[in-house]
Amino acid sequence: MGYKAIKKKPAVSLPFKSTSLSIAVCKMLDENLTGELVKAARFDLRNRYPDFDMDIALRMPVENLDIYRLAELSDIQYLIVPQIEKIGDNFKLTAELFDVKRITALARYERECNCPFEDVVFLMLADLADQFSKCKLELDKECPAGMVKFEKSNYTMGSSIKYDNNPVGTIMVNPFCIDQYEYPNIPGKEPEAEKSWREANQICAKAGKRLCTEFEWEHACRGKFNLLYPYGNQYDDHRCNTEGTKAERIGDRVDCHGEALVYDMSGNLNEWTGSNWDANIQNKVIRGGGWFSSEKEARCTLRFSNNPDTRAKAIGFRCCKSIDN
Repeated sequence: MGYKAIKKKPAVSLPFKSTSLSIAVCKMLDENLTGELVKAARFDLRNRYPDFDMDIALRMPVENLDIYRLAELSDIQYLIVPQIEKIGDNFKLTAELFDVKRITALARYERECNCPFEDVVFLMLADLADQFSKCKLELDKECPAGMVKFEKSNYTMGSSIKYDNNPVGTIMVNPFCIDQYEYPNIPGKEPEAEKSWREANQICAKAGKRLCTEFEWEHACRGKFNLLYPYGNQYDDHRCNTEGTKAERIGDRVDCHGEALVYDMSGNLNEWTGSNWDANIQNKVIRGGGWFSSEKEARCTLRFSNNPDTRAKAIGFRCCKSIDN
């Protein structure tokens, strides 16, 4: 009886990033890490992106990595992002493993040592590769408390209304969970506004979640019947906090939801999503009506955008989480 071949996972390892070590040293570390990952035999390391500029990548700060954009524009499944710094006499090695298609951070490696550089090359890189070769790639199948589950689905996104900036098209979304309420997702609390996109993204990440893609957001808002508003196709200025004067406490509008019981998607605060406005503009998509919104601005289909550094009293967010079938 022959041995069954183990199917390796397609992955890309980005070049090492560092603010304290030279590009030549980073390139050498990059080659050694690639060798260790190949020996670990978990990932099938692919060529880097087409026209990938190594020197530009080496100078790019880690915080500029936009996994949402990668998910939209690339066919990468797994991504390894390593970084090294020399802090005094110490070396600090960190790396993150992402499931790009499901926009999920799977594992993080962090180790600091007061040791010769040779130990970094021959011991720490091997340890990093070993750790990532053993980490769990499967996602949870159920949602945490306070989140609502949506199954894998195809739905018709957008509308024929030009004002919505959202052309009609068929979209497939993988299984995901979405916070039942706007952040902090606690009924009776004030929803948090005046967070930049990056701050909102970091808050979700610390909770083991992420910002929703706009495709997930619209699907959760419209529900299985693909409605214009969470509660139906006819606008009701009493159901949600629209045409008002300020944001209200989370969950105060008890009827502002659809059949899945996700609240305040048509009013209270506009919400950051993880999605980009388009391939050429850095703005991030914002969804959902605010307390000031009119009938046409409260639709689930309306999309607009803002600079990710923007902080505004009208903009909040909620978090999502990818899950397996």
